[in-house]
Amino acid sequence: MKKRLIRILTTSVIMLATVEVSMAQHGLNSIYSAYGLGDYYIRDNNAYYGMGQLGVALKSDKTINDLNPASYSSIQGGRFMLDVSFGGSAVQYVSDKENHSAGDFTFKRAAIGFNVIKNWGSVVGLRRYTDVNYLTIGQKSIDGAATQIPISIEGSGGLNQAYFGNSFLIKKRLSLGVTVGYMFGSVNQKQTAALPNAQYNFVNNTYYSQFTVNTGLQYTFNTKSYYWTLGAFFQPQISLNTLTDNGVTDINDNPVINDKEVEGKFKFPTAFGGGISVQKNRIKIGADYIQHNWKETGYRGSGFESTNAQSFAAGASYTLTRHTIWGDAPGLTLYAGYINELSYLIIQGHKLTSNAVTVGLTLPNVNNLNNYSVGLKFGTRGQSTFPLVKENFVQFVVNLSLSDFMRVGARKYRYD
Repeated sequence: MKKRLIRILTTSVIMLATVEVSMAQHGLNSIYSAYGLGDYYIRDNNAYYGMGQLGVALKSDKTINDLNPASYSSIQGGRFMLDVSFGGSAVQYVSDKENHSAGDFTFKRAAIGFNVIKNWGSVVGLRRYTDVNYLTIGQKSIDGAATQIPISIEGSGGLNQAYFGNSFLIKKRLSLGVTVGYMFGSVNQKQTAALPNAQYNFVNNTYYSQFTVNTGLQYTFNTKSYYWTLGAFFQPQISLNTLTDNGVTDINDNPVINDKEVEGKFKFPTAFGGGISVQKNRIKIGADYIQHNWKETGYRGSGFESTNAQSFAAGASYTLTRHTIWGDAPGLTLYAGYINELSYLIIQGHKLTSNAVTVGLTLPNVNNLNNYSVGLKFGTRGQSTFPLVKENFVQFVVNLSLSDFMRVGARKYRYD
């Protein structure tokens, strides 16, 4: 009898991913990461987080902006920059039947930027691309069995990207950039079934890896007292290598059934974006649009299909002047913004959209070499009508931008 139940459950291991998505959360984020590659980050997590997470037409001056590699050329000459971002969220899940809360705290990205040669900026970094983090519980009916079996489904993992980017400034106005990266990570799912007199874990892991490339440009010009920046980037579709393994273990994680590993390919979509920003004195405003063409990949799974992910954002910043014994210098910068996004997921025929407002600030240290930033995002995603769940969330990001002069031996590195 047990062997029969194991076989039936093994063949339905993928279908179990659709067990009531509104089932209870137990302190993990986010329930929508149970679908596809998980929560998908279209925008960067840096000091511009409070400015609507803009970046297509913003420079890498106070922070390293990975959204457009063309921004790297604005890293100050002879400087070494270290950017580290981490953050978290508090989420309330609301459905037509239940309310639950969850929270998390995670690493977002780390990057090192430097400008050794005049008008040439370089960045090496590591950032999070997607997050899988959920736990659902429910009941599963088994053919031929009179009762339902308790099922819990736990997901973990996500995709990361290690990258190396370079940007060149041409005739003080046009900046061209390119980033070469390596995407890697896994999407892991463990489903636990309490069978009569036994407990089994049904494990499914898919590993992804491949090189990536991203190109971008920024063009600056002046009209009277206004300083304008236009920006755009393009990332072509790539084919990720995949390795999938499935298996069944007992309560002590000892193997019961080992399946062979299966190699395959996975289409990762074309991405592009465009934006504009304008600055006058201490005020800067901007807007940009980003699209990831998931629809052309044909990606779909149990209970979902994909559409083009879209993100529109607008924001503004205001920098106060700080009076010092050496003269006036930039001081505290305040940010505000708005983001509207359409997820790449269509869940049982329902599109998944989100709206959020952002606020933040950046505080420089005494010599303006280091900048400490905090950004907050308040928003909603989804809806409280089945099969979706409404998320009311508060997210935050802390970004540390640490800068110093590059040195050779005991001397500071400079160029003319």
